Amino acid sequence: MTVNPFNVIIDNKAGIVQEEGAVKDILQYYVNEAKRIKKDQDFQFRLDIGTGYLFFSGFEESFDIFKEMLTEGLLQNINEKTWNTKSPIRIVMGPETTGFTKEVLTSIVKDNISRYPDDCVQLLKEMIEKELIEFRVYLDRKFHVKMYNFYLRSSVPDDIWTGSANFTRGGLTSNIELCVPVQTTSQTRTLFRKWFDEL
Repeated sequence: MTVNPFNVIIDNKAGIVQEEGAVKDILQYYVNEAKRIKKDQDFQFRLDIGTGYLFFSGFEESFDIFKEMLTEGLLQNINEKTWNTKSPIRIVMGPETTGFTKEVLTSIVKDNISRYPDDCVQLLKEMIEKELIEFRVYLDRKFHVKMYNFYLRSSVPDDIWTGSANFTRGGLTSNIELCVPVQTTSQTRTLFRKWFDEL
């Protein structure tokens, strides 16, 4: 059963109150919304993830969701100059990560993934090769952001979620985290988009 993240506390089902969900449920909710409206003329799914820490375990934990994005045809290359990439998924991360995550991402870029016979690695490789996902490492200062921007119909985020959750297995499902939707105006959502563009 799909959780509506707007009706629960997103704390990774910490057991504090009955109405709880996981950060991973937010991702699934927007994939379901994208599937529901994908035939609409103005549909265009995009996702920004800003995360202080990105671990490969985050992709393992959300593998089914990313696979669904791909197999359901929700991801299309973006032809918009100000987006700065063709990839509909933009991930900006801090430089701190695990050795394994660095090895996997480097192996994908160097086309040397034979030692990782893993469906998740293969999916990530396919998405990178098709320019459906882009990674950037922010090096100017300590990057401590945890931000998830979801776009369904325009080049301005429809919804923005922020809190304490990094893109790791713990951040998506097992740590006690808090992630909340940002209630804001269209003008401010445009500023959040501009802010992310500049990273």
